[in-house]
This record gives sequence, C-alpha cells and structure tokens, in this order.
Amino acid sequence: MGPGLSRRLAIGSCAVACVWLAAGCAATRPAIELPRGDGTPYPGHADALAEAVDACRGVRTMEFLLALRGSRGETRLRGRVRGAVARPGSLRLEGLAPFGAPRFVLAAAPGAATLLLPRARQVVRDAHPREMLFALAGLPLAPDDLRAVLTGCVVPEPRSTAARAYGNDWIAVDLAGDATVYLRPVDGGLTVVAGSRGALTVAYEGHVRGLPRRVRVLVEGAGTSAGADLTAELSQVSVNTTLHPEAFALTVSEDFRPVSLEELMGGTPLQDPAGPAAPARSTP
Repeated sequence: MGPGLSRRLAIGSCAVACVWLAAGCAATRPAIELPRGDGTPYPGHADALAEAVDACRGVRTMEFLLALRGSRGETRLRGRVRGAVARPGSLRLEGLAPFGAPRFVLAAAPGAATLLLPRARQVVRDAHPREMLFALAGLPLAPDDLRAVLTGCVVPEPRSTAARAYGNDWIAVDLAGDATVYLRPVDGGLTVVAGSRGALTVAYEGHVRGLPRRVRVLVEGAGTSAGADLTAELSQVSVNTTLHPEAFALTVSEDFRPVSLEELMGGTPLQDPAGPAAPARSTP
C-alpha cells in the first residue's frame, strides 16, 4: 500500500468501536473491532476493492477441509467437513466421521441437489441447496454464496458503490446488493477482514496467498432457532484444480428412505454430542 493511500486513509478522525458480532454472544466468544459512524468519503473505492478481492475473485474451483465449531440456535455444532465448490452453483460437502460412513453428503449442481444421510439410510431430494445448508448449519446460503463467503469475497460478484475511510487503516466499501466489506492492510496489501450481507456478518483471519484460513460467520438471531454462530478453520486448500461434474452428483441406493427437510430441522448430523450451546449474553 503506497504512501498516497495511507495519507488518504488518515483523513478525518478515527471512529472505531468494539462491536460484538452478535446481538447475543457467549461470553467466551471474541469481539471484532469494526468501524462505525460516518467516516470520511473515500472516492478510490473501486481500486481498493479490486486489490482486496483479487485472490477470491479468481477462484473458479476450490477443494478444502473444514474444522467446524459453533452453534445453530441452542444446538452446539462441531465436525470435520470435506468440501468442494465450483462455478457456477456447484457444491459438495461430506461430514466426516471418526470411522465408517460419512455423517452426511450434500451434492448440488445447477438445477439439482441431494442431501444424503448414509447412517440413517435417508435422502432429501426435494429442496434447494440453500435450504439444505440452512437445515445443516443455519446458513441461508446458495452454493455460489458459500464459495464467496469462504474465500473472502463475501458476495459472488463484488461491485463497489461507495466507501468510507476510518483512521489510518480501515475502509468500509459498500457493494451492490446491500452488502459491505471492511478492508485493512495485511502483509502490505488491502485485504477483506470482515463483511456483512443481509442477516450475515463474517470475519476473516489467517490469510494465505490472499485467501482466509479462518472464517467466522454469524447469522442474526444467535441464541434462537433462527440464528447461528460458526467458526470454520480451512486446511488442505486447493484452488482452481479440475473438478469433474460427477463430484457434484450422487447415486442413491434404492434402500434409502426419502425424507423432507422438516424432519431434519429438529436436529442435524453436525450436532455436537457434548450437548447444547452455551448460554448467550446480550450485547453490552
């Protein structure tokens, strides 16, 4: 980041406050500092955004392993998930078990989605992948949205509309579609460190070659059946490798019983056997 940009960011007073990522957060959950207030208009937002999302915007396919922990409503979630995403609209997630069959397999491609529960010999076919992800983890995201959230772009096609500078190292960039990304310098370049879109707030850490390795996603309503607070640690990340279409389709044995998503909403194969989520506390 050049000295000219540093000077422009320093214009005006710093209006940064410690903001909890959720209206109800467990006391042990860390806060993230996000700027608030009017800030200083930042006319160079298109170039700043282009620099910050260069790596995530170039992701066509990605394979990864997730270590997931957190909660959906009052249900504590934990698990390891092997996954792959690809443009457009393709997704595969496998909930790994210590041994034996996966806890679940979700495969989605444009126009088709299947959620398999091998241990219960059940299958869900008649739902959108967004609904399936919500049933599993409380995430109201379609496959391309999940790819954008995991890679740090926050939305699939980030386009800036306006921006504000706070102090000497924060830029809040508003995006088309009612989303905002928060940029800070990391390793000498502007990087998306947080974002918001609709009911979601996202925080990023541990970037490697421009892509985050730790992602925290908060869905409004944490502490209720509609909310979620999840942290995903990414490892074994491979970007832009060739993924065959067969990876995003499932062959289902005839002995699997069709079930609806409503039958899963009371529980999820990602549920932590340790018990319910910790009690939430209100924002100070």
